[in-house]
Amino acid sequence: MIEDSAPSVAKMPLWRRVLPAGLGAGLVLFVLSRVDLPTFYATLRSTHYVVFVVFSLVFTLALLGADTWATVWVYRRTVCPVKSREFFLVRGASYLPAVLNHHLGQGWVTYFMAKMYGAPLWRVAGATLVVYATTFACVVGLGVVAVVLAGPTLPWLPPLVGAVVVAGLLYLAVLRFFPGVLRRRQATAVLAELGPLGHLEAVLRRFPHVLVQFLGTWAAFWFFDIRVPPTAAFAFIPVVMMLATLPITPAGVGTRDVLSVEFFAAFAPGAAGEREATVAACTLTWITSLVLLQALLGPFFMRATRRLLERSARSPQPRSP
Repeated sequence: MIEDSAPSVAKMPLWRRVLPAGLGAGLVLFVLSRVDLPTFYATLRSTHYVVFVVFSLVFTLALLGADTWATVWVYRRTVCPVKSREFFLVRGASYLPAVLNHHLGQGWVTYFMAKMYGAPLWRVAGATLVVYATTFACVVGLGVVAVVLAGPTLPWLPPLVGAVVVAGLLYLAVLRFFPGVLRRRQATAVLAELGPLGHLEAVLRRFPHVLVQFLGTWAAFWFFDIRVPPTAAFAFIPVVMMLATLPITPAGVGTRDVLSVEFFAAFAPGAAGEREATVAACTLTWITSLVLLQALLGPFFMRATRRLLERSARSPQPRSP
């Protein structure tokens, strides 16, 4: 069964399984303890949930499609001749474990692709590293835009983005002049094989995916009358995007809310406590709608990928060249 192929968390100690959820709940309670609760509840009651859920569904499907377009190219170049329709279903199925943790979902995809296509697990893991690296590069690209727009108003941003850009250039130098260093390990050998030009094409293909994520996060605030200007959006939303994917809390619950209240409360209507309450209502509604959609769509995609696995067992897929 497909569920058995996913990386299991059952062997983890109970405290490690409970800690992220407990930390996320604690951070949410911390945020709610600082806001004006009547405004928070009033904002929730006044939200047009039908429109917001439709928006969340369109965002989820657009994000899935853009992710598929970018990732399929990486797998085809480095692992196996995967079909876009098949990977669309596999990536959609990974949304179920991703509800607990973004990286758990990526691990599920890695394991499943190796099993379905008979490819070496280490090689698929290397392709996943390319996905991570190019996604991070696109987010840093948004940070560069923020430096241009924000200028001296965000003194912490230029050094941070500059350091990451330098690290990226060093990585490209290793790819170009010292690929043998990466070839010493099986997973990183894929990085060397793809080379600088391959990475550049992967970044260009990944950018629509990151752009959809960025625009969707930005647009969600407007549903709650939070008018985040472009400078603040480019400066802070990429930070929220990156930190929300860290394996700290399930689906970034809590971490996303703490950061958003800190970054975006100034752009919400009302007094100080009311502004923070509006931002908290927005971020909690946003993540709740996304998680519910993932939980509803995930089983459908899981059944579809189970059929894919059964079909591949009867007719083995061609391996990578």
